[in-house]
This record gives sequence, C-alpha cells and structure tokens, in this order.
Amino acid sequence: KTIERPAELCRGPEAKGEVGHFLLMNAEIKAVISAADYAYAFSSSGGNILDLARTADNYDGFTHFYTLLNTYWPNQAHYTNVEVLQDGGDGKLAVIRATGYDLGAPNIQVVTDYQLGLHDRFVTIVTTLSNRSEQAVRDYAVGDAVQWGVTDNFAPGVGYELLNVNRSFPWVAAQGDQISYGYATDAESFDSMNHSTWTDSYVRHITLSPHQPFVFRRFLSVGTGSVASAVEVLLSMKHIPLGTIEGFLRQGGTNARIR
Repeated sequence: KTIERPAELCRGPEAKGEVGHFLLMNAEIKAVISAADYAYAFSSSGGNILDLARTADNYDGFTHFYTLLNTYWPNQAHYTNVEVLQDGGDGKLAVIRATGYDLGAPNIQVVTDYQLGLHDRFVTIVTTLSNRSEQAVRDYAVGDAVQWGVTDNFAPGVGYELLNVNRSFPWVAAQGDQISYGYATDAESFDSMNHSTWTDSYVRHITLSPHQPFVFRRFLSVGTGSVASAVEVLLSMKHIPLGTIEGFLRQGGTNARIR
C-alpha cells in the first residue's frame, strides 16, 4: 500500500521512510520502498528499499538497497514511477513495481518488482531489463548496492573482516544487536566488492539482445539478530539442507568450561 500515516512507518536508528512512500508487510517483516521522486544518498531516484524491519518490533537498522547497472556507480536503475501492482489482499504475492531506465543508457528499460509472500521472511527483488535499441549491448553487468546500516556484514569463509574484500560469495549477511539481514541471488554465487558498511554485488555479465528481456532475482532476508537466523531463510529457499551444531567453549590453559 501507499503509506498514509506516520504510524505505518518503521522505527529505529536507520528509519527514513515518509508518508507517500510504499509499504510491503506481512506478519513477519516489513519493507519501505521510496517514492519515485525521493533520491536518497547515492541513488538518483526513488523506487529503492529504504527500511527493513521485523514486524514484531518494527526496528529498522538497514540503510539502503538499489540496483547497480553496467559495473560502476553512478550507473544504476533510475525509476520514474513506483506503484502498487498487487496488494496481496487475496493471500497471494504483494508486489510494488518500480519502472524506469538505466541512468547511463536510457535505451535500456528497467522494471523492478519487490515481492512479499504471506509468510515470507525475505523480500524477493525481480528486475527485468529490456534493450529498446536495435543493437546488442555486450558485457553488461547487473548487481546491487546493499548498505548495511548499523549492522556488521559477514561472509562465509571470511567472517567479519570484509574491508576491501573483493571476491565471490554464495551470500552475504549482516548482524546487529536487534536485527540481522541476508542477501543472496538466484545464482550459486556472485562477485562482490565489500567495505565495513556496504556490499556491492555483481550478479553476472550478460549480453542484452534487442527486445529480448533479461530477468534476474535477488533476496533480502530479515533475521532476529544473528547471522544464522538471516541466512537460514536463504538456504532453505534454495533447498540446501540445514543442521544444528551444539557444544561449549573451554578456556585456554585451564580447560575450564565457559558458559
């Protein structure tokens, strides 16, 4: 729906949504997507995720999510219209659609759908690119900018030391005191550039043939404050078996158990 009252907004240190922006919400999570004319921080327009919270406590620690195009910022999806495509009132997907173009190549149309199912703990982001010229666009990069806010980002095999780490990951997450987040794509892994507060992903390089749409999907999950609670949603969605490790710590030297 379109946000009509301040009471519908998120709270927390990163909350920045306003009346007139758009809301996706179910019993698990809520996301605020900016109106088309609201360009926040490094984005050139609205149509991007501003706030992301669990519905139960309505605490937002997330800064920003927007789509990067053709490898280098400021090339990005520039949206001129944002609307409610499906309100989810029938128990099906709720969908907010943002429509625009590549800021660096206006002949490439960009349509992004933000989708939320009835019980989802993640937002599905589906972007469709259409080359409206008569010539193929080759070696075209697609990805996202994820600004983690007051949470600390984490990646498998690396941990929390992600400053200036540029490599491929199957997912990246971020952990905070009250909330956590996870990011993954519809591919097995994605290339990324990382800093202490952000991740820029590059899902793949493609050729955009004239008038042949290309679609790619990404997922932003919300957890309860641990990396595991945010990532298990993404792994389960990809049908990756999950397990539980139990144990305890012992202090070096004395071998005393640490509770």
